[in-house]
Amino acid sequence: SVLASEGCNGFYNGSIAESIENFGGASGLKITRADMSGHAGQWVRPVNITYRGVTVCELPPNPQGVAALEMLNILEGYNVSAMGFGSADYLHLSVEATKLAFAD
Repeated sequence: SVLASEGCNGFYNGSIAESIENFGGASGLKITRADMSGHAGQWVRPVNITYRGVTVCELPPNPQGVAALEMLNILEGYNVSAMGFGSADYLHLSVEATKLAFAD
């Protein structure tokens, strides 16, 4: 693959950037190789929690990502799978967890 052989440079400056620009031009997306080349990412330590034995990570300072982690912490105390996806109890709990997470 291009990423394996060219690394990040292949993505931001090489054939992948060219493909993104070509696809964007054809679909109305206004991104260019210069946009890709000018990107400067930062390595940051993710914020994480353990949810049902799985480490879930979000990148800071994204407040929605932190809220998502808080929602999972709230839901951890409930047997969500027993409620049935889309059931009234499931939806009510999801809405309340979301409200609490964003209120915090």
